[in-house]
Amino acid sequence: MKKTNVIISLILIASILCSCARLPTVVETSGSSDLESFVNPETGVEYIACSAALMPITAGELYCKFDNDNRYRTIKFEDPLKFICDDTEFTSGVYRASDIPEITVKSFAPVAAHVYKEKNVAIFLGQLNAEKKYLDESYQELIDSYSEGETPIADDSEYIYAIRDAMSGEPEKDVFPATGTVDEDSMLHVRLLSATYPGLTYIVVYYRSLDGNDYLYDYGSKLSYKCPLSVALRLWEYLA
Repeated sequence: MKKTNVIISLILIASILCSCARLPTVVETSGSSDLESFVNPETGVEYIACSAALMPITAGELYCKFDNDNRYRTIKFEDPLKFICDDTEFTSGVYRASDIPEITVKSFAPVAAHVYKEKNVAIFLGQLNAEKKYLDESYQELIDSYSEGETPIADDSEYIYAIRDAMSGEPEKDVFPATGTVDEDSMLHVRLLSATYPGLTYIVVYYRSLDGNDYLYDYGSKLSYKCPLSVALRLWEYLA
């Protein structure tokens, strides 16, 4: 059974916990929106741009559009009264209702991740699996059917929680990897997944500096954090 199905199952099951998203007819308004904030005239909800770290996993139906041709879509598994995304293919920005606090790595509460190598296109390398309790019951039963110490699905949650904890602490003073200071071949995009926000992914970049130190870069805060050794060793398995 492919591990990819585990994460897909995670997203599907976690979505049941979300409030049901209302899908109204497309709002066409004579107003306009900008890249930072706007108000949906049908609902009165003010939306503000989330940090660049957040992306939708899957954009849904067209939700509203404005005279200046800015268009916004629902996000699969998220309530559009809370989160929507713009209509930019592949790099959609996420917008949140103004009464929702900005999401950080800690509040995102990651439980799993997809790992990519970003070049001209995003190349999927693998995933860090969630712990058992976040998996579909069928996968939990499969795990239980194996003898103690054996499992068909690796539990990578220790690495996910280590990333969360490291990025909840103090950042390094050298907060941005300057050109010429990074081993570019080492860079990986870790797209964190959450049961709290099943329709979103939070992007963290792993990189190794030329002096041999490992870091985690937060696209949201634009800060770099010391990467735990266990996480670095696990991620280097994708670079071997």
